[in-house]
Amino acid sequence: MREAPVIEAFVSLFKARGLPIGIRSDNGAPFASPNGLYNLSKLSVWWPRSRHRH
Repeated sequence: MREAPVIEAFVSLFKARGLPIGIRSDNGAPFASPNGLYNLSKLSVWWPRSRHRH
């Protein structure tokens, strides 16, 4: 899976509905990556930062 389409979908959703109070994940793709630093995917790193952007 690629993170870019998922991030684009969340940006669109957040713009339309606002930011959620919390998000739950099963830590599977695209939320975790065995190849990423500390098993984090780009989406996992982007998510907390998005709260400050939108």
